Amino acid sequence: MFQKLTDDEGVCTTASLLDLFRTPKMRKHTLILMFNWFTSAVVYQGLIMRVGITGGNVYIDFLISGLVEFPAAFLILLTIERIGRRLPFAAANIVAGASCVTAAFIPDSMFWFKTVVACIGRLGITMAFEMVVFVNTELYPTFVRNLGVSVCSSLCDIGGIVSPFLLYRLAAIWLELPLIIFGALAFIAGGLVLLLPETRGAPLPDTIDDIEVPDWKKENRQMKKLLKMDPTNKETTV
Repeated sequence: MFQKLTDDEGVCTTASLLDLFRTPKMRKHTLILMFNWFTSAVVYQGLIMRVGITGGNVYIDFLISGLVEFPAAFLILLTIERIGRRLPFAAANIVAGASCVTAAFIPDSMFWFKTVVACIGRLGITMAFEMVVFVNTELYPTFVRNLGVSVCSSLCDIGGIVSPFLLYRLAAIWLELPLIIFGALAFIAGGLVLLLPETRGAPLPDTIDDIEVPDWKKENRQMKKLLKMDPTNKETTV
């Protein structure tokens, strides 16, 4: 019994940080997810803190921008099972980027229109921030999933540290400059999300090979192995 237990434990795969970067697709997923975690934190917190420097009523502006988080959650529930993960995730980032850039060039005289556009940006980045969490878990194999989420989400903390510096330093140059930077980051993040695979309805991967090798390639490999093992097959004797 003791020998059997030790043998079973020896088969277990140990997760390593190198597993996140060793193979091409794992490396691509890791870098894209890290950038999305960073961008979501920078833009989300930047838009919240920007309320305090715009010169309006801080309490009303914060209340209005906070209310858009409720429809963001409902939009996620309505889209992820009907459309999938990738397109809503990318669209949320792109909408946030477009709203930030557009709001930067709306004159202050059109206060309410500028507020509405900024709230749309807040809605988009809220969706992106919430979606990156479960997309991150669905893209990693079982044995390295916790490590992958931990490493990628650590960029969220870095984004939270960088965000106030970007906001206040750039706002000293031009008040709307942070919005343009936030918009550019969100645009890039949305474009990179389109490079990720769709995970709706797909089984969670168990090994790195499940990610690197598509199912049809696995079937071809198995067929070739069976043909080589079958001595009666004429094709193997040619």
